[in-house]
Amino acid sequence: MSPANPAKMIVLMSAAQMLKCLAVFTPLPTPDGWKTIGEIVPGDTVFDDQGKQCSVVAVSDIFAGRKCYRITFDDASSVISDGGHRWIVFDRLCRHVIVTTEQMAAGYKAARSGQIAFRYRIPCTRPLDTPPADLPVDPYLLGVWLGDGNTMSAQVTADLRDGVFRELQATGAQPIVRSLDKRREHVATIAFEPKEGRLLSSRLRELGLIGNKHIPTIYLRASEEQRRALLQGILDTDGTAGASVVLSITCGPLAVGFVELARSLGFKPTVRTRPGLLNGKRCRDVHVITFKAYREDRPFRLQRKLDGLRSEEDRRSRPTEACRRSITNIEEVESVPVRCIAVDSPTHLYLAGPSMVPTHNTECLLNFLGFI
Repeated sequence: MSPANPAKMIVLMSAAQMLKCLAVFTPLPTPDGWKTIGEIVPGDTVFDDQGKQCSVVAVSDIFAGRKCYRITFDDASSVISDGGHRWIVFDRLCRHVIVTTEQMAAGYKAARSGQIAFRYRIPCTRPLDTPPADLPVDPYLLGVWLGDGNTMSAQVTADLRDGVFRELQATGAQPIVRSLDKRREHVATIAFEPKEGRLLSSRLRELGLIGNKHIPTIYLRASEEQRRALLQGILDTDGTAGASVVLSITCGPLAVGFVELARSLGFKPTVRTRPGLLNGKRCRDVHVITFKAYREDRPFRLQRKLDGLRSEEDRRSRPTEACRRSITNIEEVESVPVRCIAVDSPTHLYLAGPSMVPTHNTECLLNFLGFI
């Protein structure tokens, strides 16, 4: 066997040292759901910071023994990367810069107006750009049912004064008022024309939703407008508008799905879980989801609720801050296996982690493999 080429060994070692890696268990959003960075292979499709689909053109080996850090954001989400991983951030001290995790760890807090502020912020993704899906149930109708529907049947409860009944009609559905609340005559149980009701029940059952409210993957990766319609249906029934949009949910799987849905539309939801009490007795936990949105974002269809939001044109509004995540903590953690990928995104960014945070593409891997 001929001796290895020393120059080639040096190049390979140098490239490995320069690669910018994330923990192999880091989830990446794909058009079909989620894959970990350890599962990704060349040819897979992921998303860039603009929400556009891009291709994975190369992956590195899996490395061990790297110095690793957990980066935590102001929505309580986090990712683990090695010290050399790069990020494009908005730096309070010098605007937009590219920095490594290790560089940020050395000073992620900054003094501002006599107070300590978090120095680095990363923009949220733009809404994921996916094609329209052939959905078995209209997304707004499904959202209304997920928000205020009977878990075991194709019926919903709604305030007739709000306009949900009218919005359901606009989807092509044929809602009918089955009964009125005796104490609140404006609150009604809404069913659907018998044949349509049976069909809706059947489709909800086929989606695995009867007795098991959640958001199916096909809806989470439908087109932007379909996903927005689903969000609007849920929020028109269960959401409140004010300084922020607030949604309280007792169904854990539905809360998890709603957070992913909101993130896929470019919002930055935070979740606070508190014990549920009914007549002084402990019941299911309540998941309170909050995010900043403006009228122009159209998180609601109902005009009353839209009117409860500020416009981006309001002088008190800060729309850029609503779509940035501040880095609130960076701490060294026990080393874990890490890996990097290269994508063909023109921005050199791809989305990583459950909160879909834009992170930097490994350009040296592309260079080494002859892609750039």
